[in-house]
Amino acid sequence: SCSVAEAISRQDFGINQRVAGEASGLLWRLVRHGQVDRHGSFIYQESGEVLPLYIDEEQWRSFAA
Repeated sequence: SCSVAEAISRQDFGINQRVAGEASGLLWRLVRHGQVDRHGSFIYQESGEVLPLYIDEEQWRSFAA
C-alpha cells in the first residue's frame, strides 16, 4: 500500500529493531533493579550513535527552549 511505501522511504532498515532493543533494555532495568536513570534514548541512524535521555530537570528544560 501507499503507507507502507512511504514508511519504507522515510526510515532505514533495522531502526524498529534498534528502538525495540532500547525499549526492552530500559524495561528490563526497571523490572530487574526497580528503577531507571533515563527516560529513553536518541538513536541517530546515520552514525549509529545512541545517546541516553537521562532523568534530569536541566536536560528536559533544554527541550522547552
